[in-house]
Amino acid sequence: MTTTGGEQVALATRRRRCDLVRLPIATAGVVAAVLDALTTAIALGSGRAREVNPLGRAAFESLGLYPALVLRVVLGVVVMVLLYRLMGRAAAEGVTTRVQALRFLATARTPVLVATAIVAATWLVVVSNTWVIARL
Repeated sequence: MTTTGGEQVALATRRRRCDLVRLPIATAGVVAAVLDALTTAIALGSGRAREVNPLGRAAFESLGLYPALVLRVVLGVVVMVLLYRLMGRAAAEGVTTRVQALRFLATARTPVLVATAIVAATWLVVVSNTWVIARL
């Protein structure tokens, strides 16, 4: 399939506008993954808090606290990169204005909602961990 110069410019414009949606979501996800690991390390390192997630508890018991937290950050970054790429593919669907970008954000057929939900849940964990640390 060949494209004209005008079609290539239009596609590049759509991708740039899509980046206004996907880049902040992916960045917030990576920051949240790092902060989640940091706040978990502080809380569990104190010896007065405990992990309530059974998968996290199993990982800490089998790998140790810090290797499991590093693995958790790496997995979080990998998930955000994959979702970032999927969101970029959706840019070819024709996101050309800010209104369309908001519709793109609200459309269940795109991975944007999944990424947003993961980021929001991770930030809730960071807030929860911070609250636990404040009460130690």
